Amino acid sequence: MRVQNSVFECEVTPAQFVMLKKELMDIFDPEEDSLRFYMLGKKGRQKIEHVGAKPVADPVKDALIL
Repeated sequence: MRVQNSVFECEVTPAQFVMLKKELMDIFDPEEDSLRFYMLGKKGRQKIEHVGAKPVADPVKDALIL
């Protein structure tokens, strides 16, 4: 499901996730593109994987100044 222009939300099985991730890794350009995988569930907040360009601050790990 498209959430924003370049943000997609998918509910997949573990096997489907492996296949989807492999397909995305094969086609994305790490110099230009950024992929973030958020694992949902009890410990999902601790399982964020980022690959590619433009890392984004993680509010759990990085300090926020307001």
